[in-house]
Amino acid sequence: MALEMAQCIGSRPPGAADINFYSDDFSQGSGAQITAIFSHVTAVPSVSLAQADLAAMRSAKTLQCIRQSVARQPAGQVNQSGGPSAELTNFEIKSFPVDLAGTDGGFGYRFTFASGAQATAYAVKEDAMGFVDGNIEVALATVAIGQPIPTAIEQHLLSVLVSRARSAIH
Repeated sequence: MALEMAQCIGSRPPGAADINFYSDDFSQGSGAQITAIFSHVTAVPSVSLAQADLAAMRSAKTLQCIRQSVARQPAGQVNQSGGPSAELTNFEIKSFPVDLAGTDGGFGYRFTFASGAQATAYAVKEDAMGFVDGNIEVALATVAIGQPIPTAIEQHLLSVLVSRARSAIH
């Protein structure tokens, strides 16, 4: 999927020279009230590669590529646990600015959709945000079924990630 997306938006594919760090996933709740938060840090070989990746993520083509990828998904897929298939409906994606002082720039995307098995559908909101600092690329994803994660919490988490990235670089 990452290779397909990189090709679509005109970005470089994830490289063997990249160093990746994944956070533990935080999740709580069940049924119609679930919250999940996770982050990902990538060190790429150069600042220019990080800037090119950021430009690709900010590109209008990215929205188009994500919509195309979602449209290609079968209407009902068996979930990872082998349970009943879940249908994704009412998919929308919008970009939003992520301006973080002390970074080289950021991006944000908000996904909203309904997902569920048969007659039960849940409203889902996912925010995918990220920034670049030097040759470090940081991404944060928050997913909520039911009550959305407050923007203030997302901003706090991003500021923590910025502080950590800055201290790792300098």
